[in-house]
Amino acid sequence: MTGVFCGPSKPTSIREFFKHFVDEIKSPLKLSFEFDGSHYIVELGAFISDAPARAFVKCIKGHSGYNSCEHCRVVMLMEE
Repeated sequence: MTGVFCGPSKPTSIREFFKHFVDEIKSPLKLSFEFDGSHYIVELGAFISDAPARAFVKCIKGHSGYNSCEHCRVVMLMEE
C-alpha cells in the first residue's frame, strides 16, 4: 500500500493529493538499486482504488453520473 487518505472531505486538488507521492517515486523510477546482493528496478504497475477515488484521480464523472461509463461510446439521450 502506497497511501491512504482519510479526512472530513475529499482533497480539493488532484495535484495536491499526489504531490508527495510523485516527488517520492521519481527517484526510484529513474534509478535501479542493489539490496542484499540482488538488483532491483522499480516500476509503477497499477493504481487500485474504489469507484469514487478512480473518478477523482482520472478527473472524470463519478460512477453514478449520467453517461459516466468509461467503456461505452454510446450516449443515451433522455426522453422528455
